[in-house]
Amino acid sequence: YKYYKKQIINISNFIINPKYYIENEGDTQIIGDIVTQEGVIGERTFKTSDFDDILSFRRALNSFKTFYIGRVEDLQYIRFIISSKTSEIRKGVTYSGFHKINNQWCFVSEHGALNSEGVATLDIAMQNQYAELNTNILKNDVITKEELLEVAPYLFKFSILKNTATILGYVCGLFLKEKLKHNKIQYNHLLIEGESSSGKSSAVKHIITPILCMEDGILNAAQCTDFALNKTASSSNFIPLILEEYKPHIIGKNKVDLISGVMRNSYDNYKGIKGVATLDKNRSFIPRASVVLSGEVGIEETANIGRSLRVIFATSYFDEITKESLEKLKGNSILLNKLGVSLLKEALKMSEEKIKEIHSSIFEKAIGNDIKNDRVKNSIANCMIGIALLKRVFDDLDLNMESCTGFTMKEIISSIERGAYEDLLDGGTSNKTVIEQNFETMNRMAANNELLRNIDYDAVLDLDGDFVLRLNYTCFYDRFVKYCREHNVTHEVLPLSSFKKQLSNMQYCKCYNKPVNFSVRQENPKNKKTFRCAVVYISKLRAKNVDIDFIADDNMIE
Repeated sequence: YKYYKKQIINISNFIINPKYYIENEGDTQIIGDIVTQEGVIGERTFKTSDFDDILSFRRALNSFKTFYIGRVEDLQYIRFIISSKTSEIRKGVTYSGFHKINNQWCFVSEHGALNSEGVATLDIAMQNQYAELNTNILKNDVITKEELLEVAPYLFKFSILKNTATILGYVCGLFLKEKLKHNKIQYNHLLIEGESSSGKSSAVKHIITPILCMEDGILNAAQCTDFALNKTASSSNFIPLILEEYKPHIIGKNKVDLISGVMRNSYDNYKGIKGVATLDKNRSFIPRASVVLSGEVGIEETANIGRSLRVIFATSYFDEITKESLEKLKGNSILLNKLGVSLLKEALKMSEEKIKEIHSSIFEKAIGNDIKNDRVKNSIANCMIGIALLKRVFDDLDLNMESCTGFTMKEIISSIERGAYEDLLDGGTSNKTVIEQNFETMNRMAANNELLRNIDYDAVLDLDGDFVLRLNYTCFYDRFVKYCREHNVTHEVLPLSSFKKQLSNMQYCKCYNKPVNFSVRQENPKNKKTFRCAVVYISKLRAKNVDIDFIADDNMIE
C-alpha cells in the first residue's frame, strides 16, 4: 500500500520477502520470495535495473497471480525498503566451476556452492542469467564403497583400453582443470572420432555426462552461432563444451573456423570480443570450457590437434565384454553421478602445490621418449593426473583400484600414452606441421601424375652422399595451390614466400634456394634449365612419419 492525499491506496496484491544480496562487479541482485495471501508463490531474482521502469518490474515478477499498479517513483521506495531489510550478502560469480576467493578454493553451480573442505557454503552464489552449461552435481551424494564396487569392473571396459583410459582420464582431470591453470598448466580438449554406430555418442551420453552430472549441454556443431558458442563456452570452467555431429564439409568453413577459434581461445585463455548495437563498450568473452568434439571426421588444424587428445572408435571394438560394460554403466548412471561428487570433493581437497608436483613428475618421468611435442606430453600428463584423482577416490574407500577395475596402473598409463602416439600423432614423435602436411599433399599429387619426376621434383644421391628430395617449387607451386583449392584440402596452404621461409628453418632442410638443373618438357628430357630449388633430407623427413614414399622412391635414384 501507499499513502496518497491522506488515503491508503492498494498498489499490489503481494509483498517481496528479501532473502539475500548477490554482489559482483556488475549488477547487484536481490533474491526474494513473492508472497500473496495464499502464501509464497515463488522465488524471484531482481536486478537493480528491474526497478527503473514498470515494464521491467512486471517482467521480473513473471506471474499471473500478481498485479502492480503503482508508479515508477513507487518502485524506488520499494527498492529502498527491500534493501534495508536485507542483511545477508553473497559473493556473485558469472560462471560455474572452481573459483579462488580470499585465497580459498570453492566450487559453485546454480544449485549451490562448496568450500575447500567440500562443505556447503552460503557465502557465494552463481548469477542465474549466466547459466548455460549446467550441472546438478551438488544434488547428489558421494559414492559408497559398495556402490563403487558395483560399477568399478566396467569403468575401463566399454571400449578398448586406450580409448576408455583416455576418456576417463580426461573427464576426471576436468575436476583439477582450474587448479592446473592456476599453475600455468593448460588443459587440453578431447577429440572423439569413428565410423557411424561405433560408440561415440554412447561414450558421451553414458560415460562423460553422467560423471559430470550434466543436465544438458550437448550441442550440434552445425547449429552454433558465433555469439552463442562464445557465450556458452564462457559460462563454465568445469563443464566442457560438447559438440556432436562434427562434419567439416557439411557445416562449412565458417563454422569450422569458429569452433577452431573457440578451442584455441579456451586453451590459451584468449578473449573473444563482440560489438554491441548501442555502440557502447564492446562485450568480451573468455571461453573457459574445454571442448569435446565428436564426429565421424576429425579436426584437421594442426594447432588444435596439438592442443587435444584423440580417441578413435570402431565397430570392430564391440564384443560381448564391451557391450555388457556399456549396458551396465548405462543402467547405473546414478552411481556415475555419485562418483562425480566423490571426484569433486577429492579435487577440492588437493592443493595446487601437490597437483603441480604430480603433474611435473608425470611430465618428466612417466612419459616415454617416443613423444617429443611438449603440448602433447602436457595433455597426456593431464589425463594421467585425472586417473590419479580417480585412484584417490578408491583409496579413500579402502579399495584397490587395480583389483576392482581389472587393470594395473601401469597398463592404464601406458595405454594413454599409446593412444596419443598412435591416434593423435599417427605414429610420429610430434604432430605434423603445415609444411609436413604440404609434403604429403605433394606426394599425392605426384602419385596422380599431377607432379612429374625430373621436371617438378627428383630424388637423388647428392655429391655429399646424402639421399635428398629436390623440389622445383618455382615450376609447380601455383599448380599445388590450385590443386589444394579444387580438391578441398583442409590443411593451411602457404604462399610460396612463406613456404620457403618456414622450410628454411626445418631440421630436415639442407637448402631451400639451391640452383638445380631440371627438364623443361617431358617429351624432351635433355632440354634443361636451372631453377632455384629446395633440397630436403629424405631420412629426416621420414623420421617425422611424413608420407613421401612416392616422390622419394629409392628405386628411382638417378
